[in-house]
Amino acid sequence: MKRQTPILVIVVIIIILAITNPNMEDYKSYVRGQITQAAQKEIGADNPLSSLVGAVAGSMLDSITTRQNFIVFSVYESALGHKHLKVLAFFGQFVTLRNDLRDARGG
Repeated sequence: MKRQTPILVIVVIIIILAITNPNMEDYKSYVRGQITQAAQKEIGADNPLSSLVGAVAGSMLDSITTRQNFIVFSVYESALGHKHLKVLAFFGQFVTLRNDLRDARGG
């Protein structure tokens, strides 16, 4: 039984990773939130345009995003011209690997 315990633990972790692998809707929600926060910093949290910017960007994500689904995690890439956003998603969380979009104003 001792030899089977590590294998069982690994199988359980793989199952949990697969179940909690964020889908495209989760990613879109994450990106909308990130863009809305950035807009709030730039133009002010009280400005209704900050929420509108996030909503518009979220609606464009389907056409500019690719997802590589590895069952236990996913890699999302969104490209807008030469600007890229690359995000690792696992356990219901998102980790930004590359974000050129943040510097879009500076060219």
